[in-house]
Amino acid sequence: MYIVACAVNQSSYDDASQWKNSKDTRFSPGQKVMPPPFNDRCVAVAGRCGHACEPDGLQNRMPHCLPNGYINISALVGDLPIQYNRVTPVFLFVYVLLFGFAVKIIMLCP
Repeated sequence: MYIVACAVNQSSYDDASQWKNSKDTRFSPGQKVMPPPFNDRCVAVAGRCGHACEPDGLQNRMPHCLPNGYINISALVGDLPIQYNRVTPVFLFVYVLLFGFAVKIIMLCP
């Protein structure tokens, strides 16, 4: 059995506008979650693993478990691509805003 704890930012889940089109409740018992990596949606993540109610002889090897009962962190997190705002549409948007502000200043000053 694997148990993973994921700490999230409360403000991202308290925003009602994000859930207005949802037919279900935000969280429900037995809800399916996306698989790892969890670092795209968790601020902090950790995991434990162990066998439930099985004698030692019948326990199967758990591939992601370390001998101390923790889940290997490399199984929980992964590399995420870095997203930059240095793209042409962003530059064009900023230039249009600056041009608009410059025109407004010129129009307000005699």
